[in-house]
Amino acid sequence: MKKAEGFSVIDEYFKVSTYNNMACLYRKLNRPKSALVFLEQALNIEYRHLNTPQSDEAFNLMMIKENPADTHLNLCAVLSLIGKHEIAYLHALKALTFLQSEVFERIQGNITTDPELRPLNSRCAVLCIAYHNLGAELEFMKQPEDAVEAYFKAAGFAEKYLGPNNALTKSMKETAKNAKDGANKEKQRKLERQTKSSHRLLRNRTAVPSFK
Repeated sequence: MKKAEGFSVIDEYFKVSTYNNMACLYRKLNRPKSALVFLEQALNIEYRHLNTPQSDEAFNLMMIKENPADTHLNLCAVLSLIGKHEIAYLHALKALTFLQSEVFERIQGNITTDPELRPLNSRCAVLCIAYHNLGAELEFMKQPEDAVEAYFKAAGFAEKYLGPNNALTKSMKETAKNAKDGANKEKQRKLERQTKSSHRLLRNRTAVPSFK
């Protein structure tokens, strides 16, 4: 019976992987609604397993080995594609929550070596991508300063754990710099518009006649 249950769990995780792959395919085919259907099915399976009663040790291991972070990131990408940036932002936040727990537990050595664990470097890279996606959604939501902060977190984490010469690190640092430059330019343009508006108001003010 236990062996059968084990195969059932394996089959469910295979479904999650398959649904995510199908969603990526439909996203590339510019069929975001179809992609969303597969991703929502994947997320339902993952949360069902997370909510299954189990020991703390088993739950912690599951949170590190198999958590919904990747599905949340894929949902973020698809929802952003169709302009639903506020919901995409929330999925990026969810992904970050899971990834931070997973990556930092492993960095701190709080879990024994497990051959089934995904490579730590690849999970660090995914965490950087989650911060990057968060920044992108914040830009869409017209919050440039918060976006810059998220981009620099992505770049800083990449440099620390992937190395300064890593291709992803270089890309994240360039994105962060460009975002900061763009935010500063927009701030300067806004200040100039406000100054011009103030000058225009002063020029157009009607003089108040004085009476003696």
